[in-house]
Amino acid sequence: MLSLTERAARVRRIDRLLERMHGRQVREHTGTGLDMLVEAMLAQNTSLSNALAGYKQLRRAFPTWSKVLAAPVGEVQRHIAICGLARMRARRLQALLRRLKDEHGKLSVDFLADMDVQAAEEYLLSFHGIGPKTTGYTLLFAFGMPIFPVDNGILRVARRLRLVRLIARDAEAGKVLAQLTPPKRIYSLH
Repeated sequence: MLSLTERAARVRRIDRLLERMHGRQVREHTGTGLDMLVEAMLAQNTSLSNALAGYKQLRRAFPTWSKVLAAPVGEVQRHIAICGLARMRARRLQALLRRLKDEHGKLSVDFLADMDVQAAEEYLLSFHGIGPKTTGYTLLFAFGMPIFPVDNGILRVARRLRLVRLIARDAEAGKVLAQLTPPKRIYSLH
C-alpha cells in the first residue's frame, strides 16, 4: 500500500486529469437542503433514475413538504412506489418531516449549513433510516461540506487505484478519500 503522501499525490494527479478532461465541476444543487435529503433518502437501495422519478412524482403530487406531511401515508407511498420499499420510505419521510417541524418549527434542514461537519453528520444520522451515504450526499451536495460519500462505484474505483485498502468498506473509504483530497476539491473529484 502506498503511503498517505503518495496516495494524496495520486489523488491530486487524478483530479487534475479529470478537470482537464471534463472541466471544473461546480456545485449545481438548486433546491433546499431538505430537497437533497429526500432525494438521497429515495435513492437508497434503488437506481438513481427510479429515485429521481419517484421524487418528481412526489413533488408533482405534493408541491410543498407541508403537504407531504399532511397527506395520508398511503398517498405518499403511492407516489414513491417506483423507488421500491415505498411503505417504509413513506413512513420514514413523514417521521422525518414531523420531527423537523416539532424541533425547529419549520420543514427545513438549512440550519445544518451553520454547523460543523461532525455535528451536522451526527444530527442527520440521528434520524431512523438515514445512514452515512444519505448524510454524506446531503452535506456535500446541498451544503458543500468536505465529506466524501462513497457508493459502490466510488469504492470500486478507489480500490482499483489503490487509494484505499482492497478490503476497505464504504465508511473507511470515505474517511480516507476525504483525508487525501483537499476540502475545496471534494465535490469536484466526487
